[in-house]
Amino acid sequence: MYATVKLKKWKDWGAKRIEVTTDENGKVTGTVQGDRPTTGKEVPKTVKSGFGATLQQVVRTQLGNPDNLFAIAALNKIAVPALLTYGQLIKLKDESLAEKVQNGGRMT
Repeated sequence: MYATVKLKKWKDWGAKRIEVTTDENGKVTGTVQGDRPTTGKEVPKTVKSGFGATLQQVVRTQLGNPDNLFAIAALNKIAVPALLTYGQLIKLKDESLAEKVQNGGRMT
């Protein structure tokens, strides 16, 4: 049996801190302490890939989602995002592009 599902909204996940306690009877309970902030993270200019990492994993880990995967692949001239070598340096920001945008596209 197959069904077509149309999603109305994409909701990004949020990290939570859970405190796990065990009472004297051995019953284990977990309580949510509050949302952990996922905003305000400083994105590094470059990052090195780990053993067996793909570009999608690196981008998701550093940026929170893989929306910029193909832009970052193009920036780094990576043809196959699934093939990274161990310790490969990946640029996550293009400073020259940011400078051009700030100057209205004019070369200084």
